[in-house]
Order: sequence, then structure tokens, then C-alpha cells
Amino acid sequence: MRRTRRSGGFFLCLLLNVLLNWEGVIPAALLFALHRWRGWPLWWAGAALALWIGGLIVWMLVLGWASDCGSRRDEPRENKNPYSARQYPKKEHITERNE
Repeated sequence: MRRTRRSGGFFLCLLLNVLLNWEGVIPAALLFALHRWRGWPLWWAGAALALWIGGLIVWMLVLGWASDCGSRRDEPRENKNPYSARQYPKKEHITERNE
């Protein structure tokens, strides 16, 4: 897969992932609501939120690593094409002979 020249940066991509995967915050919001209503520990909501954001970060790192694997350049190889342009005269010489 070809990489683009523009790079949005890690935190911009993380923000975009947070916006696109907003449903991951629902368990943290429910635990926060239970903290306000029933007095459950607040750290459960924080742990759910940290787990969601941590999962997004790990997923971004895995996808970044996978895209780097496909972006390596191949070693230059010898041109074995018998019809290569190197073996024929330049176009200037051909036009001079035809005139």
C-alpha cells in the first residue's frame, strides 16, 4: 500500500479514531452514571475509558506497522528486457534519418 506524503500525525489520527469510534465510551459513561447514582468507584469508569483509548492506540500502532511492511522499496534489478529503450538509438537520430 502506498504511503501518502502528508502525515496527519499520531494525535490527529487518534482524535479521528476517537470521533469515529465514539461508541467505545458508552461503558465508561454508564459506569460514571452508576458512580453518580449508586456511588460505585470512579476508577472503574476511568479504567473503562483508559482501556478503550488504549485499545485504539494499540490498533493504530498495529495498522501503522502493517503499512510500513508494505512500503519497503525493492532492490534495483538488472533490466533483462530485450526491447528496452537502451538498446535503440534516441528518437533524434531516427527523425534525422527519415528526413
